[in-house]
Amino acid sequence: MKKVSIKNVLIVVLCFALISMSVGFIILSVKFETLKNKNNVFDVKFSDVRQINSIKGGTSNPKGKIDVLKNGRILDLSFELFKDRDEIDYEITIKNEGTIDAEITDLLMSPDYIGRFKDDIAPVKIVLSSVSGKTLEPDEEITVKLSVLCNGNSSNKIPKVNAKIGLLSSSK
Repeated sequence: MKKVSIKNVLIVVLCFALISMSVGFIILSVKFETLKNKNNVFDVKFSDVRQINSIKGGTSNPKGKIDVLKNGRILDLSFELFKDRDEIDYEITIKNEGTIDAEITDLLMSPDYIGRFKDDIAPVKIVLSSVSGKTLEPDEEITVKLSVLCNGNSSNKIPKVNAKIGLLSSSK
């Protein structure tokens, strides 16, 4: 019977380790190449806008129009309110039509009716629900509520309101 030496066992173990590492490297290379060639698309946009409610404070119905511009990246708002307590409510759908996860960074309004210009247009109040920080997976969507209303506490003339809302998002 032959005696197995430690040197021969060590050579067999090292050969097996080398073969295993080579196979593992090939598998990883194929996976990384697949990921690299995958068509990653980042595409988050306003996909739908619909009016859900209109309340009139007087005899005329408030009027509103929202157009989607720039391939779904900007909403163009136009509202005409006639009396105190006029209100128009909308549901705005934001959808991730890309192939990678996306985070909604913020919704920006210009002019900033919610912040610094709120005193300049005193009787009109625009309320937009927050979606900042929400992550959308591919084909996932989220709904935002937008309300435009007249505050009955102001003696200023009720203006026609024009604004734009931009969608800021980033890949996750």
